Amino acid sequence: MGVAATAIALVVYSWNVNKSGVTIAIALGGMKIMMPNLFKHPIILLPCLFTAIISAIPVALLSISGTPQSAGFGIVGMVGPLAAMDAGLAIPLVLLCWLVIPAAAALLSKVLFEKMLKLFDSRIVFKFLG
Repeated sequence: MGVAATAIALVVYSWNVNKSGVTIAIALGGMKIMMPNLFKHPIILLPCLFTAIISAIPVALLSISGTPQSAGFGIVGMVGPLAAMDAGLAIPLVLLCWLVIPAAAALLSKVLFEKMLKLFDSRIVFKFLG
């Protein structure tokens, strides 16, 4: 879930800052393209970790599980959600856990860290450096 939450957080922070191709690439699994930004602005970890922590709560509450082969894929190729469905999780809960909760947590982190606490400016920190 941490990988999925990180991808959603990067998408949320990227959509108003970068060209649509960058945001689509992140959503499709190319999160590593933001590594130069991470090295230049390590504050990127804060919203990613926040989103991952919030997104992990339903995983524990619902005992969501996958397989060793699905570990670390997140939403890339829908590997994580499909593994959870194979383990018995209903489709509405899959959508809630892999999309709705991470997106809500990412939006909350944007308001909290960028607007309220003013820890960074996403136009600078999340602007694609490649």
